[in-house]
Amino acid sequence: MSALRELAQREANQLKAFRESDQAALMIRLVHTECLLELARLSGTGMDMASYAGTVVEVLEQFLPVSSCRVWFEVEGLPAVEAVRVGPGEGSAVAAPLALADHGSGEVVLTLDSPELGPPEFVEAVAEQVSTGLLAVVESERLRRQAALADTARLTTALADDPSPDTLQALVEALAYLPNVVGVALEIVHTALESPFSLAAGLRPEVEWATTIVEGGVIRIAARWSVTAPASDRGVVTDVVEQIGKALGKAEDRRRLLEEAHTDPLTGIANRRQAMQALDMAVALAKINQDVLTIAWFDLDRFKQVNDQFGHAAGDRVLVQFAAHLRASVRRSDTVARIGGEEFLLICPGLDHQAGEELVQGIVDSTTEACRNDLIADWDQTTSVGLAVHPHSGVEPDQLLRAADVALYAIKNGGGNAVGCAETRE
Repeated sequence: MSALRELAQREANQLKAFRESDQAALMIRLVHTECLLELARLSGTGMDMASYAGTVVEVLEQFLPVSSCRVWFEVEGLPAVEAVRVGPGEGSAVAAPLALADHGSGEVVLTLDSPELGPPEFVEAVAEQVSTGLLAVVESERLRRQAALADTARLTTALADDPSPDTLQALVEALAYLPNVVGVALEIVHTALESPFSLAAGLRPEVEWATTIVEGGVIRIAARWSVTAPASDRGVVTDVVEQIGKALGKAEDRRRLLEEAHTDPLTGIANRRQAMQALDMAVALAKINQDVLTIAWFDLDRFKQVNDQFGHAAGDRVLVQFAAHLRASVRRSDTVARIGGEEFLLICPGLDHQAGEELVQGIVDSTTEACRNDLIADWDQTTSVGLAVHPHSGVEPDQLLRAADVALYAIKNGGGNAVGCAETRE
């Protein structure tokens, strides 16, 4: 143990001698210069205020044996910022104020394990350099927050056309950059959205939620403000919530119009327009993937007699029941559409001739029971089907439709209640 103590004492003596030498003073000045140069480089990086403060602390820790370090500043019209690192060592703290003129106030506080490495004049030089860089960062921050006003207006308008989670997330992030806003949380439940939306940006607000009921849903927002936030800035967020409600209302109106344009109003399944679009897409994919595709054209047998004998209310009920029967019999990837009075089209990507015929035959066999109701209790409803398969019956949508139509009416002319398969093209 005496040998260890001797070595430790020798190391301490050598370190003391180095510190008292001219070489040690030169090394300290070099370290200080490098540290100040690195701090000077930060002003051109385009970072925000919080990142700037945190990076200043990291730079000081990189060049100096920092026991603790604190950088804080408050700038008028912007959120207060503080970055702190506390280490295990102890020492005397040296503080220097930031020179921000009329823009605000702040301070750099350093505690070093070796006080001679951070004399007051060096800490003052650090504060001066941080102040110079901070003024550039503040100007960039103000411009960024002014741009956030334009971004917020643009994204709010965009919601009417694209009420997606990506648009809403970008909107919340823009809100968090509005002047004097420190953080924002937004929750929306609305019929224009596929699911409830909830997201926060910036510092999590610790205030009560403001709830706004709009047509089609509810919008809840909470904002965290800087202490100098004027009422006019707070009013901007209120206006944005109102605009969000209007945009989502427009999005819902457009969704309904689009749905009405592609949906059969009686049965709720796709209409002819949607069916043709789905068929075009299915054929295009089948060509790309070199895959098969089955279409089935249904026609309810003797349907005119249903309307004439039992009335149109009974006929409508049969149509609704048959549409439900088709939907319940196929995959979610298949398209079920009403393309005429009592005519329906089934589009089944990836289904070959054998599988398609088995599926359709099962639908035909169960149609009578599926369509039975109290308005036509004594009526056995049946259906005829024409089946066509890509690419054997045709390689274009119109070719498949003609082939299925020919097969359908061959069955109809033969008495109906059966499945007819289109001929294979040579």
